[in-house]
Amino acid sequence: MRNIQFVIVFLLLLIHSGICRADLPVVLTKDTKTFVNLMDTDLVKKKNLLDCELRLVGKAPHYKLIYSLGEIEVPTLAVKEEIDHAFAYLAVKATINKLPVSTIFIRYQADISKPYKMELNCFMSPCYAPVAYVMTLDRSEQQVYSVLRSRYAKELIDDSRSNTGVDHGAIMIRDRPHVETPSPDGLGGSDDIHKTELHYVCSTEQ
Repeated sequence: MRNIQFVIVFLLLLIHSGICRADLPVVLTKDTKTFVNLMDTDLVKKKNLLDCELRLVGKAPHYKLIYSLGEIEVPTLAVKEEIDHAFAYLAVKATINKLPVSTIFIRYQADISKPYKMELNCFMSPCYAPVAYVMTLDRSEQQVYSVLRSRYAKELIDDSRSNTGVDHGAIMIRDRPHVETPSPDGLGGSDDIHKTELHYVCSTEQ
């Protein structure tokens, strides 16, 4: 579902954050039917699936999605993979601008006692922020780009035609203008032309 560039982006982010080594993905289940249903939650209805504070916390069987408006219980089998105890791959039922979302690759925090914080790095220009999470949308890049541009300012949306750092089959959406990702190797896209990887680049602080 995700090409190798997709994984490389996050390994680079791990290195960027001071972790020298990142393990390969650990498959937690081969289940293909279980997902976390987000359709009737405020995460979809009020936040349109875009929330800088969104992350997975806890351990099986007590996973939760935490975001700015609350928390959502996550079925254990909906958590498909884990990478380096820092990221997880979830199966979901959700939408962004009514576009269907089937997976989210997200920050994972097993120890819920640790504080959560995302920051902009403005020591260099442009201002850098981490990829908060990546959504797999079950629509083509052109369709996703068209729908998102109808709602969000053009300064917040990039695709492979408008930004050389974005691969085919991928789109970047920012929470504010002029914020970039620290990855030097581009944002990876889906190998399936009928799917798009939407990389959400954001920070909770100015």
